[in-house]
Amino acid sequence: PAYSGEYIIRVQVDPDNAIEEALEFDNLAERVISIAQCGDADGEGTINIADAVFLINYIFVGGAAPQPIAAGDADCSGSINIADCVYLINYIFSHGPQPCALCK
Repeated sequence: PAYSGEYIIRVQVDPDNAIEEALEFDNLAERVISIAQCGDADGEGTINIADAVFLINYIFVGGAAPQPIAAGDADCSGSINIADCVYLINYIFSHGPQPCALCK
């Protein structure tokens, strides 16, 4: 997807604003955030059967985690489990609903 990748976000924070403390920003700070397509568990840029296999490996045999972790949450349930694998297989082979939009 066109939105995958790392982005540098520059934030100007009002020093009198309480959110500054919560976010631990200096007055002007840059942070790198990763944005990935949900369902692209292996981070290759496309959603295919390799992503379902990647998730199965992660869930059942302690394989590498998706990066960012939310990329493995194809159904946006808030957790990664076998339902995400089934969701991907349904999407890939049966024209089921596509994985949710962008994951952070």
